Amino acid sequence: MTTAITHDDFTLEQVYGAAPERIFAAWESVEGRLQWQRPADHLHMVYDASDFRVGGCDVSRCWAEGDDAYEAVVYYQDIVPDRRIVMSETVSKAGRRLSCALATVEIDPVASGTRMRLTVQIAAEEGSEVFAGYREGWGALMENLVSHLTREAVS
Repeated sequence: MTTAITHDDFTLEQVYGAAPERIFAAWESVEGRLQWQRPADHLHMVYDASDFRVGGCDVSRCWAEGDDAYEAVVYYQDIVPDRRIVMSETVSKAGRRLSCALATVEIDPVASGTRMRLTVQIAAEEGSEVFAGYREGWGALMENLVSHLTREAVS
């Protein structure tokens, strides 16, 4: 029996008091991403592969103690330095694919720094609870980026 697929999409925006080059650099550096892309403090995250370039692939795992890891496989479809990142992602857990998504990050200079707009389009099995997880997780990551940029500016 095949389960029906459902779709969701959302857009989040945040203005950062940093230049577009710093926002882009936070995405480009796997070490930087490890600092701000973990959605909650109690979660562990590792990158098994990282290749930030058009056609490149990242493989990461994120898990809570005692739980199976979520595995994310990301392919970079389009990258314009300091302006845009387009990536496709599949998320699996315990060998079961949970979702496929397309995420677009737009980085635009504004008077107070940079506006980053994230648009995510998701396909998942009907009845899946991943939609709420995507919204909460990406919302946390965008807030974490504020802290990351602040710590980086102090260093």
